[in-house]
Amino acid sequence: MSKLAERKNDGKAEYGLIPLWLLEGLARRLGAGADVYSPWNWTKGQSVTEVIGSALRHLSAFQSGETIDPDPKMKGTEHIDAVIFNLLMIKNTMAEFPELDDRPKRIVHKSGVVYDEKAVLDPFDNLMLEIPQDLRDFLLKEKVMKQYLENYRNFSEDSKNINKIMSAFSWKLTPEGFDFWNDLDNKFDYGK
Repeated sequence: MSKLAERKNDGKAEYGLIPLWLLEGLARRLGAGADVYSPWNWTKGQSVTEVIGSALRHLSAFQSGETIDPDPKMKGTEHIDAVIFNLLMIKNTMAEFPELDDRPKRIVHKSGVVYDEKAVLDPFDNLMLEIPQDLRDFLLKEKVMKQYLENYRNFSEDSKNINKIMSAFSWKLTPEGFDFWNDLDNKFDYGK
């Protein structure tokens, strides 16, 4: 027997491992969708959370024991194929239309609890975001504000300590803090 041709496939996608018979239901689902909408309509992108919602509804129906999608427009295709289709649509949307990724942004707090990004913003940062940019820049350049920020950052790790909170805000009652805010009142209109 002669030597076979060489082929270098290291690091390439292993398409030969995809059992095509499992994709038949997906192909039927794509065909039903093409009849209802248009071929390749799903590649135009859609809100990621909307597609996640669809995938979860089909998964819930499947988990509840319903195998076939009762929607007559879907021509007897299975819920599990609708889930696969929705995941494919999410993958396409994320690659082609990242601006449609409207999932809530989450961060993990040091306690291990997951929060929405805005929920764990430092309260001072939330306040600063509401201040017009020119006023914010001015405040951050002032020595008094820098001191305030340092004090605030020191106690923000332990917001339950009322004494630290009160002392951090007490700078406003000092002559230096009082003069600072009076100067601000004279420099900015605040929409009055």
